[in-house]
Amino acid sequence: MTDYVVRASCEPTRILSDNGIRKALALELIRITPAFDPVKDTKRIQPASLDVKLHCVDESAPINPRSGYSPFVPQGTEHTLRAGYISTIHLSELVDFGQFTPDRLRLLGVFSEARSSVRRLGGYMENHGAYFFSDQKRSHLELGNFGPNDIRCAPNDRIAQLFFTVIPYSEYLLGAGNTRAVHDYREKIQSLDTGTEVTSNEELRRLHKDGHLGVTPRLHTCNGAILVHAGDVAYRMRRVPDGIDFNKRDTYSREELLEPLFIKKGYTVKEGEHVIVETQEPFALSPHVGIRFWDNLHWSDFHNTRSMPSANIETVVGNLKMCTLTDGWIDPGYNGGFSRQPKWLTGRHIKTGDILGVGQVFHFPKGVGKEYGDAKLGSQYNKTQQTQFAK
Repeated sequence: MTDYVVRASCEPTRILSDNGIRKALALELIRITPAFDPVKDTKRIQPASLDVKLHCVDESAPINPRSGYSPFVPQGTEHTLRAGYISTIHLSELVDFGQFTPDRLRLLGVFSEARSSVRRLGGYMENHGAYFFSDQKRSHLELGNFGPNDIRCAPNDRIAQLFFTVIPYSEYLLGAGNTRAVHDYREKIQSLDTGTEVTSNEELRRLHKDGHLGVTPRLHTCNGAILVHAGDVAYRMRRVPDGIDFNKRDTYSREELLEPLFIKKGYTVKEGEHVIVETQEPFALSPHVGIRFWDNLHWSDFHNTRSMPSANIETVVGNLKMCTLTDGWIDPGYNGGFSRQPKWLTGRHIKTGDILGVGQVFHFPKGVGKEYGDAKLGSQYNKTQQTQFAK
């Protein structure tokens, strides 16, 4: 289930804050098996998401079927995100948010994002809402590697994060009836703390004026979303012999991983290249605001905004897997620079000033329990101005 299902309710999308996630776990609206202790494992619940861990890579298929890569690679017990492949990931736990209760329409859903440390190396989620599913034993997701290097992970590495969507005020539960159990379930859902999607430019400007949505040099809005633009600084990821060890990524020098690109007059990204572009807009978010980013949107997509490169129909059809990509999350409390990793299978022309991302802003009226940068969360990139690869 993705937030597209939630949006179909005509309500703005809502997601649980960290306080909402903790309460949902305590009320058993969300069940994690095997259970973990959030008091001891303080890094698992982030300001608005739950970090999930790798068990193994089950199988991989090429991102681009015309790339010449082997069409299917079963892995079973491996832990490598192969360059140029989409991998089905078995997580270390079963995450049950109600998908095993078919007798009523769920009021909880889920979407997922690759953690920023994975995205900077080339990782990303598929464009079908960050595909997430569970069987009765384990949860799974699909994670792509657009970079030129295999990413060698280890069991229990935190590679992705889950966001729990909520429809707290639905008055109709399909097939559930008006029973006491349904009433109690709805009341529990309504008691959870959430952040709500901002849907108007006016509200964005108000959050900006009140100091909750710090964007410099200026805030660009479009139909209730914000836009970020390519700056002058960009990099192309180098090929690293034997791939990248995910748990030693902070030991690689910038020169080992990144080659500077000059995009002021434009650069055409070649097939198979992974580029990182620093945006013109750094952010200073209060504990009341978080932002989910999207890339390669066309006008009929989210908020009727556009970030897709100009292309003919044939080119767009050949890049459908790269269209409407969920592409990163900025936590409440984050303060620092921001970068985009634009993707396009047949090459993409990028120059300074291009729109490189559309931000879906969430407002948390009560704030979050622990904002980004809290020492207990293991925050990695706060107050950085350039792309980092720290743990």
